Amino acid sequence: MAHECGASIELMVKKSTPRSSLDWPNQVIPREGGELSPVERFLNNHLLPRLGELNRPTKIVEPHGLLWGASKSRGVKAGIVVDDHRVYTRNGRVVGGREGSATSLTSDLAQRLLHSKTETLDLMKPAGLRVPEGRTFGPDEDAAAVRYAQSLGWPVAVKPDGRSAGRGVSTGVASAERFASAWKAAAAALNSVEALTPRSLHAGPAPAKLLVERDDRGIGLRVFVAGEAAPAALVRLPMFVIGDGRRTVLALARGLQSWRSQNIYLNRMEVSEAALLRRLARLGIDPNDVPTAGHLVIVQESPNLHGGGLTVDVTGLLVPKVLDLAVEARWAIPGLLAAGIDLSIQGIRDTGATVIGVNDRANHQIHRYPAFGQSRNVTEGVVDMFLRSAG
Repeated sequence: MAHECGASIELMVKKSTPRSSLDWPNQVIPREGGELSPVERFLNNHLLPRLGELNRPTKIVEPHGLLWGASKSRGVKAGIVVDDHRVYTRNGRVVGGREGSATSLTSDLAQRLLHSKTETLDLMKPAGLRVPEGRTFGPDEDAAAVRYAQSLGWPVAVKPDGRSAGRGVSTGVASAERFASAWKAAAAALNSVEALTPRSLHAGPAPAKLLVERDDRGIGLRVFVAGEAAPAALVRLPMFVIGDGRRTVLALARGLQSWRSQNIYLNRMEVSEAALLRRLARLGIDPNDVPTAGHLVIVQESPNLHGGGLTVDVTGLLVPKVLDLAVEARWAIPGLLAAGIDLSIQGIRDTGATVIGVNDRANHQIHRYPAFGQSRNVTEGVVDMFLRSAG
């Protein structure tokens, strides 16, 4: 068995003349006769006034390097079994393992439960945790699904019911027209669900399902939990632009991409203009529209960094009760020792939250390299759980 050593890479920003700042209005204004949404309030209070504080890391450590570093500092050796399979030992005794981003901290039972978003969220209810109201439908039941969405009241979220690594997820769907494109994207992502299903779960032909659930328009929060600890929490924002009354949506998005490229971690996830134009078409946004000064335009279906999103570390801003809720959500899944818990909150200082997802393969890098705020090392908690669960 070969042993693994750490790895970090130096990345140069690809843009030759990146913007050092975004010359956007520093406050979002409400639409005519409307109130600010939770996301707009968060932008006004916690992000737009500090756009000049974009983190600019000089070195990025890859996920296997993060695990290697955390393991080495605890006297744990990482051995290469084959391909992307690793086994972790201390004093000659196996304490854990991983296959890609999946680790031995997820039991077979937990893995099966996490394959279905609805099964996962159903486990939250007996624990007294709030989850969105929703139902699943077959890919050919779009007519029934849109009627259900209308009965819930717009907006809704539409997504594959199984694992899809964020593909096919649409939030903030607020019309029947938008629902049609969101449904099509979710149905197309069902192939991703199949590919991400472990072979051990293919006991029989499980019908592919799509999930429609109420969207409370809250702030998307990812809390990383390892055991009883919640060492990191960040807000995940979808790609957005703020109108200045002069530039088009497309021009504003180009400026955002150039500014975002100053962060070498985000620069690795640049959205091509062709992909952006296709997305704007799905969202029903004319790229040549000129937004009014101070108006927010969301130009992404869901808050995914690969789609142009931003992350803001808010670990120190949350009330302890919200972090406790995330730990309770982890406890609700039998045999799950570490995970990223996705919550929706209405305000950053709220005491309550809605559980919207659980990810046992959560990305550690987003906490290590947030776009804004303090870097957090959640990988150490994973290795600590290896050692604790091994006795």
